[in-house]
Amino acid sequence: MKINLTKLLEIKDRVILINYTAGTTGDNSYIQIDIGTSAPSPYSFELEY
Repeated sequence: MKINLTKLLEIKDRVILINYTAGTTGDNSYIQIDIGTSAPSPYSFELEY
């Protein structure tokens, strides 16, 4: 299962892309959130539970 939601936010005249990905890898479920602009995001993290 994989869920992918994308939102565009405008903050101080800048367009911020927030990408949510949730799914399963083997026995693990995860939520990954990427925050960035048009360039590839240097800010990303993965939460396994």
